[in-house]
Amino acid sequence: MSTTPEIQPSFFKRYMIPIILIDVCIVLSIINRFTNLTSEVLMPQFGVAAQNVLGRGIILLTLGLLLLWLLITRQVGLKPKLWVFGLVALLIGAAAVSVREIENTGDNNYRIRYRWQPTQDQRLAEYQKGNNQIQSSQDEQANSASPTSQALDSNAPRYTDFLGPKRDGVVTGPGLVTDLKQQPPREVWRRPAGGGYASFVIAGGVAVTIEQREENEAVVAYDMASGKDRWVRTYPGHFKEELGGNGPRATPTIAENEVFALGASGLLVSLDLASGQEKWQTNILQDAQATNIQWGMCGAPLVVDNKVIVNPGGSQGHSIVAYDRSTGSKLWSGGSAKAGYASPVLGNLLGQQQVIIFGGENVAGYDLADGTEKWQFPFKTFNGINVGQPLVIDQDRVFITAGYDAGSVMLQIKNENGQWTAQPLWQNKRLKSKMSSAVYLNGFLYGLDDGILACLDAKTGNRVWKSGRYGHGQILLRNDTLVIQAESGELVMVAADPERHRELTKIPVLPGDKTWNAPALMEKWLLLRNHFEAVLLELPTVQVQ
Repeated sequence: MSTTPEIQPSFFKRYMIPIILIDVCIVLSIINRFTNLTSEVLMPQFGVAAQNVLGRGIILLTLGLLLLWLLITRQVGLKPKLWVFGLVALLIGAAAVSVREIENTGDNNYRIRYRWQPTQDQRLAEYQKGNNQIQSSQDEQANSASPTSQALDSNAPRYTDFLGPKRDGVVTGPGLVTDLKQQPPREVWRRPAGGGYASFVIAGGVAVTIEQREENEAVVAYDMASGKDRWVRTYPGHFKEELGGNGPRATPTIAENEVFALGASGLLVSLDLASGQEKWQTNILQDAQATNIQWGMCGAPLVVDNKVIVNPGGSQGHSIVAYDRSTGSKLWSGGSAKAGYASPVLGNLLGQQQVIIFGGENVAGYDLADGTEKWQFPFKTFNGINVGQPLVIDQDRVFITAGYDAGSVMLQIKNENGQWTAQPLWQNKRLKSKMSSAVYLNGFLYGLDDGILACLDAKTGNRVWKSGRYGHGQILLRNDTLVIQAESGELVMVAADPERHRELTKIPVLPGDKTWNAPALMEKWLLLRNHFEAVLLELPTVQVQ
């Protein structure tokens, strides 16, 4: 008696489900990667960050469904299943053992820190072992070209505020050579730095910043000639945020012979510039009875005459607070909007000096004398994340920009019989600066639109061009050159040219790490840092005609 042999299903029928899953994964990944469906249609608030998160989610979901199919299918024997699940368990275990930390960039890409790599504190401690003495004053005097000897000159320029003297990214000085591959800058020193995202301010032969050192926030004066610590003043505190990173954020401010530094959790201190000795301290969040914002206090203290002005935020009339520069006692407060991430700006509006705050809910102008709110314009973004500096243009306009699909607005400021108003001249989404500030030159605005450099006509708001992906970096303007610290750690120079995007040079300076810290540019000295490393460059210069 003959039997009919059992017909085996084809390969496709046996593995139809995983084949379909893989095909769908590939198609969705291609659509997500090469179209703007996610970043501009489905989740415009989060832009490219949403695109990156969704891309990883598609892959992880596919892998999860494949493992589920493998678990329940009869098409695969027990032994191969055990091998696959054993391998998966091994990989997960290896990752858990080897990965110490996963950091996020501005677009939610990952930076992995492995356990065998030295930590920030270990690198810093190793550096300090052989570099605990600064260069002697005799050595400094012998080197007339050193940054220290120039800074000690009473007539020498100083760089005392975040993003330059007006906090608008405009930094005057000699013209810069713009082909740094042909004429590379001289690296004066390079050293490990503590965590955090503050920039430098420079005076008296030192560059001052605030950074995370172990479980302390440390205000540090780097010797400009050698990079070694001139002095360090530490305070207990370690701000941590999964997406925003660890450490303090607000750049200190130098006023004459004093340093004013604000920690991520609200501790404001006044220190002597020469020695680091404390004069006074107060916690601005406790004083205002305010709750800290998601990514911590970021605004650099603004020093005007006898006032130190900060933005703790809160509903109890403490959106803006002025402290006495000499004693730290409170002088006045005003406004009730929550804090943002921009720094206070002193602006001349229609002949009157006002403090302009881009907070978490609005942009507003305050009377310098008593903190009275003169005008305000509502501007809310996702979770109140307003970061870019407000720009005062021609004494009667204020420009602001933010990411998370918020866009930009140019405000017309008017004062009619003592009644101040702010009305939009134009408002659009052609420039969305998520983590940086725009700069203004000759009727045009330049900024990073979700990581891509863009130029806008300041009169109309029309975008002239958009090109050059520099991530969520930072921008300074020297004469007609944009000096960009790209998020990837590259130093880029771009012509401030409304006609077209012209990248002049690009060199790696802080490679392999995200760089959110703003550069500091004093004459030919360029200080760069991120949350791992700091470097001083001497840039080649040219005579400006």
